[in-house]
Amino acid sequence: MSPYRRYIIDHTLLESPEDVKHIKKKANWYTIVDEKPYRHGYSTSYRRCLTPKKADYKLSKVHLGICGSHIVGKNIAFKIIQQGYYWPVMKQDTMKFVKKCENCQVHSSIPHSLHMKLPTLQASWTFAQ
Repeated sequence: MSPYRRYIIDHTLLESPEDVKHIKKKANWYTIVDEKPYRHGYSTSYRRCLTPKKADYKLSKVHLGICGSHIVGKNIAFKIIQQGYYWPVMKQDTMKFVKKCENCQVHSSIPHSLHMKLPTLQASWTFAQ
């Protein structure tokens, strides 16, 4: 059992004194309902915390979508939060997932910016005739 879950359920801490303050601070954002962890915010409803395996499954389902929409990184995280789910490194995981998606890489837009800075031209005469 993780130290956070142990602290939320029975308020016991077995960690070093340096970690205790950090655990207490982070554990205030979480609660356990029917033995399932939920995260809450100031003005948000409870969002169910997912294990890494379930998070990957949810990530692939939202990314591929019902019509194979291939939503991009931050939008995937936003959609998952809207559905009532959460995990601590959600945004980083969504960005990594999109970078690994072969279809997204093949069909993504190509940047048309220059690789180097354009040189400035110096006029030999300034507006002279």
